[in-house]
Amino acid sequence: MNNQIINGFQVNPVLPNFMDTKPLDKRSKSHLEKWFLTPYIVIVSFDSESYNSYRKRISNLSFSIDMMTEKEFTQWNIKRKKVWLKAWKKGFRYDVRCLDGGCWDRTTNRGNFDTLDKALAECKKMCA
Repeated sequence: MNNQIINGFQVNPVLPNFMDTKPLDKRSKSHLEKWFLTPYIVIVSFDSESYNSYRKRISNLSFSIDMMTEKEFTQWNIKRKKVWLKAWKKGFRYDVRCLDGGCWDRTTNRGNFDTLDKALAECKKMCA
């Protein structure tokens, strides 16, 4: 379900690659006219990172932390997935986000919901 409009709200919209990394004062007028105070929904599912990706990500940090072994990483990932599935029984959640000035350089997370109807209700409430 990508780039759909449901009850007037965008679900999994195509977002600019800088949506959550660019200061608001550096965004164009047209961008702000399109996105400012416009809630949208992103469907998020559990994403299991590979051990190689993990090693690369950790080695690129600007600070030092102990790197897990592959066995530790695998066990950690299994535990992480169990926690995710306990919280989000369907395996995914609906995040409501909005570029509203709550953060200086990204959209604000306005809530995580277990059903699309609850996420749509939050979007509607924000626009009331």
